[in-house]
Amino acid sequence: MSVQKENIQLLGLDHPLVAGRLRRFRDLPPEDIGVSVRSHDGITGVLAAWLVECRGEKGSLKHAIVPLAVDADGKRLTAWERHPETLWRLQPASESAMQKEKKLRLLREVLEPMLQRELEHRGLAVSSGGFEAKLIGWLEVVRVASPA
Repeated sequence: MSVQKENIQLLGLDHPLVAGRLRRFRDLPPEDIGVSVRSHDGITGVLAAWLVECRGEKGSLKHAIVPLAVDADGKRLTAWERHPETLWRLQPASESAMQKEKKLRLLREVLEPMLQRELEHRGLAVSSGGFEAKLIGWLEVVRVASPA
């Protein structure tokens, strides 16, 4: 149908509009990405999703998406990691409960070292091959006071 109408364009990943948006969001600093949702279990925390590319000893490439979750104090929440889709379906929260400095601290001091340990545990971070990781999702789960 779009081929028959001159005023309709096919949008793909290489279309200038789409490529510009992808570039814009890809270049955002990690602390500025993500969304906030309402907690379903009373716990406040963060679910971070990482796209990891590991290089094996013989040059092979492996890709994985690694979800890591922690509460506001940095304690790991494996239940959230096992079922991240549950969190992605939660109701949006109107604002973030975490200040930018706390997000950065969780990211740099807790989640990044945790990712390194997780990849070593899974056998993906081979010392001679190395890996590259990119934060692709940040979901802040917040407790929202119910209206009185």
